[in-house]
Amino acid sequence: MESYIRFQTSQRCLDTGRPAGIFVTAGRVEDHTTLPDATRDRLREVLIWFNRNLTVPKLDEADWRCLFWFRSNSQPVISRLWELAHLLEDEGVFVTKVRTNQPGTIVYRDEHQVAAKPRRKRHALRV
Repeated sequence: MESYIRFQTSQRCLDTGRPAGIFVTAGRVEDHTTLPDATRDRLREVLIWFNRNLTVPKLDEADWRCLFWFRSNSQPVISRLWELAHLLEDEGVFVTKVRTNQPGTIVYRDEHQVAAKPRRKRHALRV
């Protein structure tokens, strides 16, 4: 069974309240943080690499809550994600790596990533 990796941060997604993904947080840090020039330049270089090497799929409106997971065998992408994670951590952002074999209902797939609708959590019946 294939495994998937998601890098998420201590920041929250404004729409869902879930932990924000690494790219949302990187954009926030780039836009709203005073960064040293060298850090800002390196952050931009890494994000440009992703823009050139990772497809940004067009999802249906019904899929806006999808989470993106990276295929664990996509080593060039995973290596760059670690680089981005370290840059964010150097700026005080806590980044965690989550691994799963069941990312949810997959609505998009390519060689590096999937977009999946998260499964609803089942709550225990209160008695």
